[in-house]
Amino acid sequence: MILGYVGSGRKVDFTVIGSPVNLASRLSGIAKAGEILMDAEVRAALSPEIPVCSAGHSAIKGFTQPIEIFTAGAVGWNPEASAFLSVDLAMLARPSSRRV
Repeated sequence: MILGYVGSGRKVDFTVIGSPVNLASRLSGIAKAGEILMDAEVRAALSPEIPVCSAGHSAIKGFTQPIEIFTAGAVGWNPEASAFLSVDLAMLARPSSRRV
């Protein structure tokens, strides 16, 4: 994953690019309203107290191997009755085993 300022002398934007960003975009695109989808790497970074279940493997455009997708919330899980799910973004920023 690469992050930083990208552009020319007239316009520069802070941008993040790489496989994790592409996967997040693809998962966001297939998620239903209110649904949280993630891969195994994000799942492993979450607290074990957060209910997560596997939704199976799926072929994702741009990836050669099927990706196991997880959803936040377990069978019978009621998001209205649960505390708001939050993830420590600094923890997720640790170096990835997935290469860009």
